[in-house]
Amino acid sequence: MTSLPIYPDLKGKVAVITGGSSGIGLDSARRFLGQGLRVAILALEDDLLTEAEHELQKLGGQENVFAMGCDLTKETDVTAAFKETKDYFGEISIVLHSAGISYNAPFEETELSGWQRLIDINLT
Repeated sequence: MTSLPIYPDLKGKVAVITGGSSGIGLDSARRFLGQGLRVAILALEDDLLTEAEHELQKLGGQENVFAMGCDLTKETDVTAAFKETKDYFGEISIVLHSAGISYNAPFEETELSGWQRLIDINLT
């Protein structure tokens, strides 16, 4: 892992990370914990989320990690996730949107539902 500068003014701040159960989101959570931040990871409810939560708790302490299942295409899920994060930690200082999907199909085979899901997760 590449060495990163330390930002003492971020210590104790809360970062919410979408897509936090794998890839860039999980690695960002590790790095934020290493900088002294508290992290909330949001991702679809599955084994990856549970595994990520346990790994991060071992790394940064149970009190510094909050994980919640959240379908980013559902406004009620997103609203609930941010409310529960605020209830758990208090003020949120950083939001890192790292959830993302791709939709690969020739143009003439692209379905509106697949395109809409891509837009909802990646942008909305």
